[in-house]
Amino acid sequence: MKPMEILDSSSGLTSSSSPVENRRYNIIMRMGIICFILILLLNWVYSDNDMNDIPSLQIGQVYESFTASQVLATCTLSLNNLDSDKEVTYLNPSQLLMPAPKSIIYEGTTIKSSSIYTIGRNVRFVYNLSIYNDQNTYMLVKQYIELFCFNANSNSNSTKKKKTTVINIDMKTLSSGELFNENENKRIEEYDIKIVNDLEISIVANTIIGIKNAITSTLIQLFTLPKQTELQLESLPLIINDYPKYHWRGIMIDVARHYIPVTLLKRSIDAMQISKLNVLHLHLTDSQSFPILLDDIGTLKLSLLSKLGSFKNDNDNDNDNDINIYTKSDLKDLVNYAKNRGIDIVPEIDVPAHTYSWGKAFSNILVNCDSIAKSAQSPLDIYSLDPTNPVTYKVIEEVLKQISEIFPFEYLHIGGDELDFKCWQTSSNIKKYISDNKITYKDLLKEFETRIFLIVNSLNRKPIVWQGITDSNSLPDIK
Repeated sequence: MKPMEILDSSSGLTSSSSPVENRRYNIIMRMGIICFILILLLNWVYSDNDMNDIPSLQIGQVYESFTASQVLATCTLSLNNLDSDKEVTYLNPSQLLMPAPKSIIYEGTTIKSSSIYTIGRNVRFVYNLSIYNDQNTYMLVKQYIELFCFNANSNSNSTKKKKTTVINIDMKTLSSGELFNENENKRIEEYDIKIVNDLEISIVANTIIGIKNAITSTLIQLFTLPKQTELQLESLPLIINDYPKYHWRGIMIDVARHYIPVTLLKRSIDAMQISKLNVLHLHLTDSQSFPILLDDIGTLKLSLLSKLGSFKNDNDNDNDNDINIYTKSDLKDLVNYAKNRGIDIVPEIDVPAHTYSWGKAFSNILVNCDSIAKSAQSPLDIYSLDPTNPVTYKVIEEVLKQISEIFPFEYLHIGGDELDFKCWQTSSNIKKYISDNKITYKDLLKEFETRIFLIVNSLNRKPIVWQGITDSNSLPDIK
């Protein structure tokens, strides 16, 4: 991320990341250059107290006091998206913004174009803290602003000679009754952006999520235009009001069939944030791998699920460092990262089918379907857990318990899709159970799902299944 100037309200001093990125220099030389730059910056701050010069603050710094209105940051637009010898396309907000906001209202006199987006313009964010005075909110807003400045290809070389657009950020005070009512979806994420003129923009939202959507999605698009385009407004003031039509807006990422490092998952979360998506369905386990390192419970060696059932790196080594797994710490970090961006993560542990990887650690709970798997198009997907073995439910219960401790979201996905009953029909134990209880294989699946639903409910979670469960009339009678 490029450097940006941000106010440190506790010290008033300026700090900056080193501009030296050339790895040919050794550490001593880097330290010397950094110290030299810091001295110059300190002299600059103390020699000029004009508010056009905004000192710096790094994310994570502790604040001792707040003022009623605080300059958060300023960055200078430096992205030149126009070639002088090519035709320019003018876009109004309704053509530019995706997804489209709920409404765009023009209140002023007609104008032909706007100079809000100008190369070299300073953008200054002002944050009103008089209402809630909350440090966590403050730091989250700063993260959103950093994302804005990064995507706007900004730099910190501001100057008093350049025009400055001031963006004021404020949050309404709503009682819990006002916020959590029948319009909860709208109220939590709603925001207004008012463009008064090329020097003044305001953002007002009900919650931090509304502020996030306003800055990291809508505002970014207004200031980072496509190549050979300029922003055109019919009139000013302009008010953009937005809130979601659907509460659940998400994508699914399958990390069981293809291991994806946490760093790349975070990039996907960043993209979701910009697109106003708010639910990440993480398909964690499948026949191909079980990539979550869980804790052993007594003699129940759950750690073997990942140590034996996850993907390995392409080498001849046989140690834990060569397997592709997520630790609990990895996943908790991912959950927190997503939460700060207004995104909930739904974990999926797919049972009873898609569980071949489980059998590498617990062969006794997996039905041996070798006889029919060999001729199947996807052999690994034929295998299934044994619903008649009590150990099966013990393992599932302990797995789901630890998963629920990692992922705090109210929903827990338990799969249930694409069970091939032919696998169960190869098991003498299952055939005997079917005969003794005078039930069908679909009835047995319903029994299995009912027991798993009860486990999920005991963990204070709501179960989610794939449509295949309803298609086979095996959906439990409980919620």
